[in-house]
Amino acid sequence: MKLYQSVACAGLLGLLACSAFSLRAASAAYGNPRVSRMVRIQVAGTRAGFSPDGKHLIFDRREKSGYYQLYLTDLNANSVPIAMTKGRTGVGQLDNGNGVIYPDPAYPYAAFISEANPHYLSTTPPSGQVPLGDSGVGLFSNLWFTDGVNFSQQTNVPMKQTASDGLPVYATVNPRFSPDGSMIVWTERYENGGPLNWGYWRLKAADVVKSSVPGQFRLSIANPRVLFTPANGNYVTAMAFASSTTLLVAGNLDGQHQYGMDLYLLDINTGSYTNLTNSPLSWEEGSCIAPSGKIVYMSNKDSAYTVDFNKDWVGQPLTREYYLMNQDGTGQEQLTYFNTPGTAEYTGWRAVPIVCNVSPDGMTIAATIGHDYGNATQAFLLWEVWLIQLKSPL
Repeated sequence: MKLYQSVACAGLLGLLACSAFSLRAASAAYGNPRVSRMVRIQVAGTRAGFSPDGKHLIFDRREKSGYYQLYLTDLNANSVPIAMTKGRTGVGQLDNGNGVIYPDPAYPYAAFISEANPHYLSTTPPSGQVPLGDSGVGLFSNLWFTDGVNFSQQTNVPMKQTASDGLPVYATVNPRFSPDGSMIVWTERYENGGPLNWGYWRLKAADVVKSSVPGQFRLSIANPRVLFTPANGNYVTAMAFASSTTLLVAGNLDGQHQYGMDLYLLDINTGSYTNLTNSPLSWEEGSCIAPSGKIVYMSNKDSAYTVDFNKDWVGQPLTREYYLMNQDGTGQEQLTYFNTPGTAEYTGWRAVPIVCNVSPDGMTIAATIGHDYGNATQAFLLWEVWLIQLKSPL
């Protein structure tokens, strides 16, 4: 199985995993007139990203084992996803995910994170609880590359084994390739502490080395280095490259609470940054950039629910929507209305968008929507992959 092997829906697995989940035609209009259609293509999946040709999606799915695994699918709601990591030799079988496909089609590779084994508290996650190595958080994980058949570990962070070994809990998460593929950036938790022991986080980077030697794994990293460490606040994470020298990042770089994180443009050469959202009481994180430079991002700024900054956010009821803005922070507008009765996309349940990715032609957004099955005081989220199709390119 190579990275872009075609997929087709077949058998019982196909009926369960990829039956058509498109919304039926509705008399109501979508909340934003830019939207032409929304379709749910995976009833269980998260962190979906497009291939360079826009024909495939790489995404995570939590298995019955409790662990996430990495999958590849086309954009057909009737396709059975290909398991890229589940049951594969050469890579661990705890959490695998948060994948991103290399931008050069001549090198059909993907970067992802994989949970190491063993590590401190490495037990099977109980049903209904977030696994420690959740690929959206990346605790106890390393950066890996794959071509869909072979696997290559690229980092080797210190792995805490006991409560008294003196090591912090490291994390590796959110790998992002530069537009020309010459660099990869990822986010690292490198120290315990901060509010609610959220930890201290920084950006790492490395050069991407291509090999043309037959029979060799053709991608690797060189010159790993710390790219950026916040001077204020304790959290930063890479979202997307805005240019070869500029990153869209989320964090609390102005010293606000981590639940009030904003979006920033970071100059990776100088370390200077500009706050784009300036909303320390709302949470802006999962974001992506369209080919035009327009930014899509999630926020809870218009939610009827207020996040308690003194408690762990997990389990707190909340809602979010996607918004748009220009790269200077102007032109902010709400894109989705999942939580607004009377709109075509209204779900009837608390909807919690978390991340996004825009297709190369700017016509489609791969969205991860949290479906909250909880009650008035307790959230219980399961993730779904949706496509938001637009009338004109972003």
